Amino acid sequence: MKDKDWIKLITRRVAPQVLMAWNYGFDEHFKKRYGAAVKNSLVYCDGNKTDYFVDKNELAQFNRDLDALLDDHHFVLGMVPEAKEFVEETYEYVKALVKNAADLGNRDLCTLYEELTVLHSEFYTRMWMAFRICERIVMKVEELLESHVGSDKAKELSRTFSVPVKPNDVTNERMDLLRLALEGDESKIAAHAAKYRHIPMFDFDHEPYNEEHFLEQLYGIEDATEELARLETSYHDREKKFRTAMQHLAPSPELEHLIVMLKKAVYLRDYRDMVRQKLNLCLRDFYQVIGDRIGLRVEDTALLTNQEIVQHLKRADRFNKHEIKKRQSALLLYQCGNKIEICSGEDARKRAELLQLYGEIEAAQTLQGLVGSQGTVSGRARIVYTNKDLTKVKQGDILVAAMTRQDFVPAMRKAKAIITDEGSVTCHAAIIARELGIPCVVGAKGATDMLKDGMQIKLDGKGKIVILN
Repeated sequence: MKDKDWIKLITRRVAPQVLMAWNYGFDEHFKKRYGAAVKNSLVYCDGNKTDYFVDKNELAQFNRDLDALLDDHHFVLGMVPEAKEFVEETYEYVKALVKNAADLGNRDLCTLYEELTVLHSEFYTRMWMAFRICERIVMKVEELLESHVGSDKAKELSRTFSVPVKPNDVTNERMDLLRLALEGDESKIAAHAAKYRHIPMFDFDHEPYNEEHFLEQLYGIEDATEELARLETSYHDREKKFRTAMQHLAPSPELEHLIVMLKKAVYLRDYRDMVRQKLNLCLRDFYQVIGDRIGLRVEDTALLTNQEIVQHLKRADRFNKHEIKKRQSALLLYQCGNKIEICSGEDARKRAELLQLYGEIEAAQTLQGLVGSQGTVSGRARIVYTNKDLTKVKQGDILVAAMTRQDFVPAMRKAKAIITDEGSVTCHAAIIARELGIPCVVGAKGATDMLKDGMQIKLDGKGKIVILN
């Protein structure tokens, strides 16, 4: 652990069981499926956010392996449909698998859990690929485009090619809600909530949406006719713009296949999130069954490793509540293959310091990122680490996050601009910002560390963020 050159890959709020599924999915299952892997991973949660680190050298090799895959014609044509089919089938299988978990004895529940952990890891192999491949495709596409149209035009075209031309669940939910507003029929809100309650379920310990959430969104609609018309026509316009750009470009077969793959992969990234949310919704009940057996709430069960769950189920033993409190304050988990180390509380904080996971934050008046959506704007920064921070964002603020997700969208609608630490032109923040017509800077590393709540900042339209006070 000490001799690794750790680099932060993403920031999320995720349970250790899911992190372990991520790690196996990124390691042996990824190697088996795609011939690439990241073996060493480390997760540190400081009580507010969870940072996911990988070995820098392994990640560099992993990216080179992904780039090599983009030279494989069969991979370019087949990766997206195979991944989509796999996550769909796994979701249906797992849903049926855990349906009657409450009726099982502890031994049978352990057997079921061990099968689930393997399926979960394989599921995240496709989740990781859909997440990581988009950036690599954009880089490859821009490289091929530059020789034909120049650097600036290449970046403009890559933004056109990386916008989804089909609505995801968040957009479909919004359009359905706008139709309810036009009908003026609140009695249908229960059915609406049942259809879309899964949207914030990025982990099984997150809370699903309820009717009150959707009623609040319904009452906040200002002009349903205008917004619905804009949304309904935007996807038609995107498809038309995509086809026009392709006709003018007249790409080679290699470039055309990569552009089509990018178009499908961007859609898949949102689609697989929808499947994950539905999967986590049914897993929430499953983990509650486990929690009941070992004396924990589902939120507490989310702080255990797979091995701890199995051990305590086999012994019908209640988990130590003191250890749970320590893990709520801080947690560090290291994984290399089957080797797992976890520590909590002050021990976790000391190890994080010893490993020097975070470099010194240099004081500066500017940050540089990539233009995810064009425009200049000034305003007040609001730092959002997880979905628990979304209520901080008020109308006209500039939302600053490590990365946005679908459950961030209601807060993003209030913002006048968006800044993220992570991502490229294909990331969620960039796509939603372009849809909302607001400026966005992505890949501005260190933004959530350097910027503070209430700071007055400016986006200059060229990827630069200037601190005004």
